[in-house]
Amino acid sequence: MRIAPLICTALVVNSSLFSQVHIRERVVIGEKASVSAKYQGAEDCPGVYLRQGGGVVIDPQWDAARVSRYNWEMWLSGTPVLDGDRDTLPTLIGSFRQWSYLMLTMHYIVPPESAHIAFCLDPVSSWSVGPGYPGFLFYKVLETTPLSSWDIAMKMELAPDSTLEAMPPQQVLDDPLLSWNPYVRNPDAVMQLPYPGTYRIVLTRSNGNGRDDLVLRSPVDTTLLTEAQAHVEDTLIVGPYSAGTSLELALVCRSSKVLDGQFLYPQVTQVSPSTWELTFEDWTDLDFDDLVVRVELNVGTPQRLALKTATGVIWYGDTVNVALLPVDSLGRLSPVGRDLEFEYSIEMPDSTRKYGTLILDGNPGYAFEQIVPDAGIGRGLQFAANGDEPDSVVTLSFHLKATYVGEIIAAKVSPGAEPKGPGSPGSLLKRVNRQAMKTAGLRSEQLVGDDPPEIGEVVLENNTELGLDRDVILLGETKYYAAARELDPTDPEMKKEVLRLYTVTNFDETGKPLFRGHETEVRYATALRSGEETATLYHGKKWPRWESDAVRMMDLDEGLIRIIGRYWKEGSEENKVNLWVQSTTKPDLFGKRLIEVKKPEKLHDPRVFNKPFDVTWNIRNELLNIDELCIEYGGKIGISPQIIKGQMFQESDKTGDRFNPSYRYEPWADYGFAHGEHAKDYAQQPFCVTGQPPKPMGEGKDIPLDHQNVKPVYYPTSPVSIAEYAISNWGKYWDSEKLTVVGSTDGPDNLTDRWRNYLIAWYAGYSTIGQDPSWLATRLLYRHIRQKYVDYAQTRKAASYGLIQMLYTTALVQGYNKGKSISTSQAPEELNDETIEMPFYQTFTDKNLRLQFGGSKSIVPNANWPKGWEQTWKDSFKKYNKHPGYGVSVFKHARKFHPQPKQGVQ
Repeated sequence: MRIAPLICTALVVNSSLFSQVHIRERVVIGEKASVSAKYQGAEDCPGVYLRQGGGVVIDPQWDAARVSRYNWEMWLSGTPVLDGDRDTLPTLIGSFRQWSYLMLTMHYIVPPESAHIAFCLDPVSSWSVGPGYPGFLFYKVLETTPLSSWDIAMKMELAPDSTLEAMPPQQVLDDPLLSWNPYVRNPDAVMQLPYPGTYRIVLTRSNGNGRDDLVLRSPVDTTLLTEAQAHVEDTLIVGPYSAGTSLELALVCRSSKVLDGQFLYPQVTQVSPSTWELTFEDWTDLDFDDLVVRVELNVGTPQRLALKTATGVIWYGDTVNVALLPVDSLGRLSPVGRDLEFEYSIEMPDSTRKYGTLILDGNPGYAFEQIVPDAGIGRGLQFAANGDEPDSVVTLSFHLKATYVGEIIAAKVSPGAEPKGPGSPGSLLKRVNRQAMKTAGLRSEQLVGDDPPEIGEVVLENNTELGLDRDVILLGETKYYAAARELDPTDPEMKKEVLRLYTVTNFDETGKPLFRGHETEVRYATALRSGEETATLYHGKKWPRWESDAVRMMDLDEGLIRIIGRYWKEGSEENKVNLWVQSTTKPDLFGKRLIEVKKPEKLHDPRVFNKPFDVTWNIRNELLNIDELCIEYGGKIGISPQIIKGQMFQESDKTGDRFNPSYRYEPWADYGFAHGEHAKDYAQQPFCVTGQPPKPMGEGKDIPLDHQNVKPVYYPTSPVSIAEYAISNWGKYWDSEKLTVVGSTDGPDNLTDRWRNYLIAWYAGYSTIGQDPSWLATRLLYRHIRQKYVDYAQTRKAASYGLIQMLYTTALVQGYNKGKSISTSQAPEELNDETIEMPFYQTFTDKNLRLQFGGSKSIVPNANWPKGWEQTWKDSFKKYNKHPGYGVSVFKHARKFHPQPKQGVQ
């Protein structure tokens, strides 16, 4: 028998019950509560879905002095199953199938004609029915004769019975709180592999109750394991795959009689650029704890220890972060934290100590032992170049040492499931080598072969250089580089070759970068920002070819690289980063250049556009520097600041040749919110225009009347219908050039198509002859709008605000007013304050970028986005405005505001 804890989810089944929230607010301030007789019947009461089937025992917990313990009924799916006339409580009320919907209603029995007591699940009070039961459901009780109101509780206990299994109803599967419906394919669960090679699939844990098949759905349908839960801690090796391959896993259910043979799809969280965690549901309780799988790049066994600095180049007077990295034979990071445990040590030779000191966790010194790694990487280490200033380039050497401590976890194969050899035909299960990393400190030319040496300590001298040339790139600026082979000028014998990075300055008529005589077999890399997942620089292998209405991402010639200044923070050493290049045919042939991201002086290219739009007045009539604002948030988000300014140009009112704090009501979106799938939530929110006293423009803070600069119109202060507002301001919603109704191009009521149909009808002879067809079509459209759009216009909620024109409803999703009561919630109009709006723009923009890489919590690679820089950002803007030309329009405007250095400085 399958037994798991019950978790109940309370769902309100009638939107009108949300009005109780407002009544509760009035109770808090001392007013009496009342309930309309419309909501007194049991069919209107909210209830609870049983996440598991079984016997249910209930025991009312309310005060008998207020409500008799017999004055209640229990209903199942609208049918009474038990009344409260019981002598013994608690009582077993019956055995119910999984996902049964139980409802509780209360009433006075004597006299029969007395009014009911209305109640609902209290969204303000705390309620929980958690794993293991008993749980308490808290209800808000409101008498129809407004005497008082109070909270009551019903204690419920469940004896689970897996034979009562049932599929969740569609209402549960559609619940926005459910992260994913496991019974349909999940596009966010398709992993885009960032690196070529083989990948490990590690079965990390399960609840032990399943016996499902683990399968690949892509790139090729393949069964990996049968009875997968029996292989927890086993590891599968799949591939090799090329970079960009789509990898998708699923279960074939064998653990549920209801779901037998059905594909089940997981929730996926990307935990690093090349690692994902998948959680599977193989039953019908939607707890997603039945099987947990990790997918990760199968890097080689760690062979040596490498030293990396956060910037790659150390300048006199600088302090830089240093990391000790275990790497494989190809120099790739090989995470040992999962399988092996090591301690690291580092020492500076006497000959180089005069140039500076090491610092570990704030303590200076020349040598440190027993550095404990974090996920295989030695952290907390710095080098301070605070000694003698070198006359020229000086090579520093460090003695690195890794001491094997022990094995943490090793892959295993379950009894009776001995795998075939790695090369056996048809074998997908390959046993991971239990061999611990015997040495971690060998030079790259002394790689471990098939017979690794014994466990011990091996010393490596790892060199870094002090005093290299540096380059500058502005935040948001693009540069192209090419690597060329030349003799090392520091080699006395002039025999040693190096790769030198050159800036590309030649372009053809399409904008393609050109550079002759460069190496083609090279690979590039940049260091990561300390403690961050993304790099100060973005590097990629695509360039943008701009066309009239689109941008095409074209591949660079082999050996060329594109660099974009992506992050910038005032006074931070993280603004400096190394660009590395290494020959793929001769690994000892490499070069590097320190690149520092600097702040632009301004965002305006006068060769492209003659108006800078660099300053404005904010809502308080204070002077606001637009360039500084865009640079600040561009540096935080990792988006070019000119793109933010281009979006402001697209969205803001531009009266007076400046971006103005703006207000715009969205009538068609308002109607969609009010009649869409989230209509209940929309009606529940504060600031809802009701037209009724004492607050016709909605509960909560009043419309701020002290905003001194709002364009092009001030906020409406009186209730009107959607139709009345839209028709009175028709010039804002009608594009006379494109002959379209702005913002109404999708959905069942496409007003643009309706207008065109009226026009066609005139030409077909179905309308009055002698009238202007355009005028007549518009008047017919007005009639339709007046008949349909009769709701009060939610001019506060269905409106966009600020320099970037963010919808209030969008800001709510990003956390605006989250957790606040009606009395403390900020008014929607306060989004017109750039200090309030821009942090939510940052959150929204960052989340939409992550969606391009698998999900809102995905890690964004620091290089080589599959679709390229412009196309990826353009696609991310679809969440801001789904019009297909929106992203291109933003980028076209952004070209007007290309970052510029200080005059005479580059």
